[in-house]
Amino acid sequence: MEQLFHQSGLVVATATEETEHRLSIPSTGCFLASFALGDKAVAAARIAVLPPSTRKLIEKAKRYTEGTAVRIEVHDAKDAKDVKTLAKIKLEN
Repeated sequence: MEQLFHQSGLVVATATEETEHRLSIPSTGCFLASFALGDKAVAAARIAVLPPSTRKLIEKAKRYTEGTAVRIEVHDAKDAKDVKTLAKIKLEN
């Protein structure tokens, strides 16, 4: 993951050969990590080691054509670890 600083705040980006994913929206005291998870990624997230609160966010997330919209507020290193796990799941699925 690459961390980029813009005028609006921190942006965390991941990239593959095919596409780049920008994952965060700056906020006061935290940032909001946002994912559009496909069906395979949602299934992988269900069996991944994630805290119950993150699993609940995934289960209650709204489904769109692009995928299931998961948004996680990142306040600390523990939250960032969950986002890193979801980013890896998204890239692998």
